[in-house]
Amino acid sequence: MLFLSRDSITWPVRKVIPIIPGDYSDLELKPVGTLEVKLVQARDLTNKDLIGKSDPFAIVYVRLLPDKMKRSKTINNDLNSIWNEHFEFTVEDADTQSVTVKIYDDGIQESELIGCAQVRLKDLQPGKLKDV
Repeated sequence: MLFLSRDSITWPVRKVIPIIPGDYSDLELKPVGTLEVKLVQARDLTNKDLIGKSDPFAIVYVRLLPDKMKRSKTINNDLNSIWNEHFEFTVEDADTQSVTVKIYDDGIQESELIGCAQVRLKDLQPGKLKDV
């Protein structure tokens, strides 16, 4: 698994406000496709709990916006979690966007990051699966 501390791209929330009448539709981010992500499993996760094992869940996203992020179910007391969950994301720019998966331990007070993986969309081929 690839571990990263920060996302490489943060997309701004873009709102076009015309000052002069005209067609500004070319300035809007437009969907170019849909990305289907299957979150299968994580193995040998680091234990973040003092008692028992971590309770991992995943956050998956293409755009770092709260309404665009997907959360998996929590797997209790397991360092080799199996989710088998499907998520769909709208892609606006496959050349610059990435899909990010962050695994957290569902803590009593605050969730703690266990690890992160990121794949650039331009490294994916339409119709082909890629294991990460």
